[in-house]
Amino acid sequence: MIEGFEIVKYEEVIPLLSAHRDSFHERGKYLGWDKLDEYYSMNLGNCTDWTGFPMSGKTQVLMECLLNSSLYYGWKHLVYFPDVGNKVEIIADLVHKKTGKTFEPEKPNTITDDEIKRAWMWVCHHFHILTKKDLKAKMTPFEFWDLAVEMKKKDGLETASIDSWKDMSHPYAQYGGYAQYLEVVLPYRN
Repeated sequence: MIEGFEIVKYEEVIPLLSAHRDSFHERGKYLGWDKLDEYYSMNLGNCTDWTGFPMSGKTQVLMECLLNSSLYYGWKHLVYFPDVGNKVEIIADLVHKKTGKTFEPEKPNTITDDEIKRAWMWVCHHFHILTKKDLKAKMTPFEFWDLAVEMKKKDGLETASIDSWKDMSHPYAQYGGYAQYLEVVLPYRN
């Protein structure tokens, strides 16, 4: 036999096939939009990669999905979103999404200091926002996912999100180049 592989045995799979039947096409969690629910739902234990043109709204949609999963199900998230901005901009974005209030002072629905405090307390409970304290700091996807696993054990974390991959440190040379690196790093997150 080839090391690391096996031939599937009948008796090992029978109970697994019954369980698969009973949960076949089990939907993930509803995220608040009927039209989106036809095509996408969030299910723990899976990974979703969103790709598209820069500034096309991928992260904004992701933030809304994460926020709704917290509102509906109490989920907690680790997020690394340097593409969104600095820590104040990321928090303001989440607070705005939570309250529907704007940070623009000339608008009639400008958020008050009390509303900011209440919403930030809620956001802080559900979102662990990872930011750089030192601008020269580097982090690999491996380190990010290891942190997420550690936090899941300690804090009950449900999801971990990176935006964007380009803001991570990638040790290609350690793995023999880009293609070989991807063979290791992508399965590692799963």
